[in-house]
Amino acid sequence: PARLTYVRRIDRKTAFDFLNRNHLQKAVVAKYRYGLFLPARHFRVLDHPDGMPAEEMLVAVATFSPPRTMHRNGTPSRSYELVRFGTLLRYRVTGGLGKLISAFAADHGAGDLMTYADTDWSDGEGYRKLGFAPAGIIPPQPICLDPVRFTRHYPDRKQQEGECPADSPVRIFNSGSTKWVRLLGAGGREVPGLLPGLPPDQPVVFLVGPTASGKTRLAVRLAQVVGGEIISADSRQVYRRMDLGTGKDLDEYRVEEGRAVPCHLIDIAEPGSQYNVYRFQQDFFRVLGGLQARGVPAIVAGGSGMYLEAVIRNYDYGQGAPGLPPERLPRIEVFGLNPPVALRRQRISDRLRVRLESGLVAEVSALLDEGIPSEQLMYYGLEYKYITLFLKGQLTYLEMHEKLETEIHRFAKRQMTFFRKMERSGIPVHWLDDQWTPDRMIGRILEISGLRPAPGPA
Repeated sequence: PARLTYVRRIDRKTAFDFLNRNHLQKAVVAKYRYGLFLPARHFRVLDHPDGMPAEEMLVAVATFSPPRTMHRNGTPSRSYELVRFGTLLRYRVTGGLGKLISAFAADHGAGDLMTYADTDWSDGEGYRKLGFAPAGIIPPQPICLDPVRFTRHYPDRKQQEGECPADSPVRIFNSGSTKWVRLLGAGGREVPGLLPGLPPDQPVVFLVGPTASGKTRLAVRLAQVVGGEIISADSRQVYRRMDLGTGKDLDEYRVEEGRAVPCHLIDIAEPGSQYNVYRFQQDFFRVLGGLQARGVPAIVAGGSGMYLEAVIRNYDYGQGAPGLPPERLPRIEVFGLNPPVALRRQRISDRLRVRLESGLVAEVSALLDEGIPSEQLMYYGLEYKYITLFLKGQLTYLEMHEKLETEIHRFAKRQMTFFRKMERSGIPVHWLDDQWTPDRMIGRILEISGLRPAPGPA
């Protein structure tokens, strides 16, 4: 899954070496090159031969052309071509191309992106699922082949009309190709909102509640039942290498036979950067648009109240990219989890103990070793604040543990206060009884939202 990877620009040699090893058509010259890297802590998802690098592995590459000015619907657009996309041989990075396109578009202010699907082996439907639309057909093209060395070249315009040269005498044709174009927004953000073809009655289900209320586990089960994907609404889980302290619980997304339910907006920002509610709103609508264009139900799970309210109420933050036009907003159904206080407190205490035993202090120490200032790291939340104070010698381990546990309990109480206030202000919340079984909770969600189970076994 692409959510385990991060994006970085790469040099020409790295891109050429990777594509020449892993792409059927090899590498060609391109202006911009981006790679997806799998960090060492996730190497377990690969059944790969020995000799893997110690820190990270390049698992996918996309290359792009220089920009051209094209006119789309009478409007000039900064257009780029997706030249090559390849993944590590024998593997597919689910969501990898979409993640690479998003990074490239954000960096370069792309207005649209164009690419070709060779009809010899692709009908282009993978591009359609990513929001591309067909924009033309390229007829079969002649190729001159050397049947001894098995080399080929594409003849120039004069040679296309006549015979192939003596060193490549066999004239063959490919099957042609189709052209695909994806429109993007100004400044490199994909056009926010629901793309053409959205089922108008398909709701978006939100699962809200305080920390340790079981949102992730229920969201994963619901996604299995309806064939959906999850959008995280957590203000801290966007940061890479901050797993235990933000409670990502990545193993909960993995279901039978090691298959993972896709989850978006996790591991999309570097520690030290400032991610905010405005960026979340734009990223959320971009992801939602892609899911709805593919007909995939969206399940939103998270406890960051301001982030949730920003997309539910479709706030306009006045930064040049407001929320969706009202006529393009989906139907939203909000469901809440609120276990009894005593049970919630027990879950918080147990979970904190497990995370400390699993290496939470080492995680914070590693982030400090990266050079992230302690004042900035403490900005990311309670776990990072109190463990940083412990590592700086300002608290004993016992003091850190006790203060952190107390503050997390208080934080959960503040979360519930926010959700109740949100409800009083006009956002209906269907509260689920914590004593119900997961199947009964899901049955209630399906009954109210109108979502339907996916065909086949859940």
